[in-house]
Amino acid sequence: MKNYIFFCFSLLFVTGCKIIDPVEKTPAYVYISTFNLVDSSYSYHGSTRNKIKDGWVYVNDEYLGTFELPVKIPILAEGSTQITISPGVLTNGITGTRTIYPGYRPFATTKNLIPLKIDTIQPRTFYNSYLKFVLSEDFELSNAFENLFNADTSFYLDTITPFEGRRSLAWTTSDSFPTVNFENKTDLVILGGGRASFMELDYKCNVPFSIYLDVTSAGGFTPYQFFVVNPKENWNKIYLNLSPAIAELPADAKIRLRFYSVHTETGKQSWGEIDNVKIFYVDN
Repeated sequence: MKNYIFFCFSLLFVTGCKIIDPVEKTPAYVYISTFNLVDSSYSYHGSTRNKIKDGWVYVNDEYLGTFELPVKIPILAEGSTQITISPGVLTNGITGTRTIYPGYRPFATTKNLIPLKIDTIQPRTFYNSYLKFVLSEDFELSNAFENLFNADTSFYLDTITPFEGRRSLAWTTSDSFPTVNFENKTDLVILGGGRASFMELDYKCNVPFSIYLDVTSAGGFTPYQFFVVNPKENWNKIYLNLSPAIAELPADAKIRLRFYSVHTETGKQSWGEIDNVKIFYVDN
């Protein structure tokens, strides 16, 4: 009788352990390389240079996490598995503002996952078809900007060491010629109403420069300074969220994009250069 009781107690103990400590699944692994931005219409979208830093990963439509690319991640799934990766950027160049970029299309694929096996994904993306580009200037065949009279010096087109292609827009300032001030030649209409809108810019500079939205509406003219670009002596790309600024503007607002820089390094030359200036809003 004692042996029977001991057996029953032992059985209960073993069963209980299985409930408390279930067998852990063995993960499969996926290596995700950096995104390749593929252009479907260069004349509309312009350059494919990008700074996609992150992948927002979904497994069978469930959010797994946000990862800086390239990365190898474990996935607790087996067999045919749908994996979706949305391109992510740093909004306004700030690390704490990682976000899915509304300009780029998510990448989706199906993998037959096997525990401990490593699968490789090389994601591609395109500009979304529902974007309305109101400005896309790479300075190759045209120049959408003009110098303003209330400045000491003018921009010029760099054909010696451009960022990409044959030309970039550049400027230099000095003690004798301390300011540069230029804007695009035609009005831009950027629709608000909750629509996302962004600006993309490749740049380098050794002193800060300001970006303005010069707004004309029935209420008059208002210069709206919405971003100050900090020095980067090597080429950098930035994605600027225009949505908060556009939301504050009148519905009839006509906008011109303006760049302004002032010389601050006494006895030295200040300089800046930009390329691939794009503005779009989501129109769907």
